[in-house]
Amino acid sequence: MQDTQLIDNKNENIEILRGIAIIFTMVVHLGLALAFPSAIYSWIVSNFEFSIGVDVFFVISGFVITRSLSNSFSSSDEPRFSIVVAFWIKRIFRLLPAAFFWLMVLIIYFLAIGELWDGHSLQLKNLIPIAAAFANVYNLYYPYCVANSASTCWCNIAYSSHYWSLSLEEQFYIVFPLIFIFFKRNLLIWLMVILIAVQLFWLRPFFTYRWFFRIDGFCWGILLALLPVTEGNLTCIDRFLRNKTVVLIVSFVLIILLPFISSCVLGVGSQAKNYGVGLVAAISAVLVFLAARNEKNVWVWQPYRRLMLYIGSRSYSLYITHLIVYTMVRHLWSVIYRGMQFSYIEKSLANIYIVILSLIITAAAAEITYRFIELKFRFKGRELAKSYLYRRQTGTPYA
Repeated sequence: MQDTQLIDNKNENIEILRGIAIIFTMVVHLGLALAFPSAIYSWIVSNFEFSIGVDVFFVISGFVITRSLSNSFSSSDEPRFSIVVAFWIKRIFRLLPAAFFWLMVLIIYFLAIGELWDGHSLQLKNLIPIAAAFANVYNLYYPYCVANSASTCWCNIAYSSHYWSLSLEEQFYIVFPLIFIFFKRNLLIWLMVILIAVQLFWLRPFFTYRWFFRIDGFCWGILLALLPVTEGNLTCIDRFLRNKTVVLIVSFVLIILLPFISSCVLGVGSQAKNYGVGLVAAISAVLVFLAARNEKNVWVWQPYRRLMLYIGSRSYSLYITHLIVYTMVRHLWSVIYRGMQFSYIEKSLANIYIVILSLIITAAAAEITYRFIELKFRFKGRELAKSYLYRRQTGTPYA
């Protein structure tokens, strides 16, 4: 199936937001690929907090999943729990194969570089981070390492630390559909409003347990999907949204401001503001709202649009692969050039070279993952979900 067919039933503006979010995420992790400290990169990440790419992802996930479940509930006569099981089947095949494949790549890489064998015995402790990622509890494991400063926890954690957000998403995909079964629409709306309000002034510094369980974005996404924001019945807002140029400018300004504002309100320890995470989630929600309300609009000129749609369609594969590639390339560089002395100019050129190399390999790895793992298992999951619902409807026994 061609790529264009994959996004026919998607909001292209949401897909572009995915592309922006993954670019933010890849930038914030780029420091792990650098061979030497970079003043330019340090200035960028000091003044712009790009880790909030995951918050945009969280809002998008909450919005898209809620709309998907709502449409399934309203268009099917099947019991809600059966629809939720079918949803779980699709999510499992959508997310886990690519994630697990790259964890296996990590295990093979550790075997190749001798991280799992010291010449006398197996070093199974080096597999603890990978085991946490396989179990989708990385958002518990990561802050535990920080809180306890346990050396055994830090073994190779850099290679897979981005799996914390995938773990949080998987937990969301398990819990939220069950809540959706038992809560009526209006009650669920009020529940989301309460959860957003409660978390708004909850202090959540970087690397604490609270930081790795920030669900504000999910709540905003759910709320946007449940409220009639896409149905053209908010008259005053509709007038504003009819002006495509104004919407484009506002969206562009928010995208630029979001990393800057985040750098001012998020941080480690006392540097973090009580309202920091809540404010970032709210701005991310505004971006998703604007994208949802302008589904048929083209944001900017066509080359940019096509590029961002391409990146957005591969955002998950890019997310899974980029940090693993960064750290592998950086490690191999340190092994090959260990002990060598470099001048200031040579260090700058080395950083440029390693960044370009990392990005090229990441793009290639993501494309391969997308085409040969993500797409194949995504369609397999859809087929299995349809088969499950058909068997439930017809009473056909499983072979």
